[in-house]
Amino acid sequence: SCILILIAFMIFQMSSLKQNFNSLASDTINNMGKNGVKRGNNVDLIGATLLEYIWAISARFLAFVTVCIGIFATANLTTSIMEKGTIDLMLSKPIPRWMYITGRYIGASAIIFVQVCFLMVGLWLAAAISFGSWSPKLLLSIPYITLSFMGIYAVVVLIAVLSRSSALSIIVGITIYIMIGAVIPIGNWLDKTIGGGDGKGFFSVIADVVHWTLPQMNDLASNMSETIIGHDVSFAPILVTSGLVIAYTALSSWSFSRKEF
Repeated sequence: SCILILIAFMIFQMSSLKQNFNSLASDTINNMGKNGVKRGNNVDLIGATLLEYIWAISARFLAFVTVCIGIFATANLTTSIMEKGTIDLMLSKPIPRWMYITGRYIGASAIIFVQVCFLMVGLWLAAAISFGSWSPKLLLSIPYITLSFMGIYAVVVLIAVLSRSSALSIIVGITIYIMIGAVIPIGNWLDKTIGGGDGKGFFSVIADVVHWTLPQMNDLASNMSETIIGHDVSFAPILVTSGLVIAYTALSSWSFSRKEF
């Protein structure tokens, strides 16, 4: 995070980038005037809007990187407690088994939340100091990125509990994360291509099942972009993903409680 913030600050300080940014903002104001839109006297307002579109694109990339790196960094937190010796020590304590899994999950999510806050606040300050635009909308991406990680990590924890394999849980988690955004379009395309109909076919039904049983990463990313830009968003992906987080974590805790060690 520190390296990314420093690199971003050095890039933002490049005089050519500042000039191009201000020039683009001025051109936008001029075009607004030609189209009959009332012209403002503050370039920073248009500059902030342009910067928000840049942040919306950047936030999606940072969310992808955060989830992937976060999975690699925290997958072992679950499997490590099931190793011989460690599990014997833990089971000897008067603590319910479900608390071990839930506690590890909450701890990993808290670590990622702090990291995301540090990174986003640092990038926001770097841009604000460089461009003079103090719009805090980039910071609105923090809960979306954190929830995206929590959604995928809930699946990773379940796979880790069932398989006791960090490698398998990482592979499954990242595969699901990458796959989710393409499942529905591919399912609809297969139905139209193979089935030749516009109704709900077999592949569309499968796509819908995947959509409603796995964290809605694609919709969360869209919501994040719309929030940064200032458009209205749907709360359905947030509620569905939050519900799935609770369900998968509860299932993981139950599975861990039923395991024989």
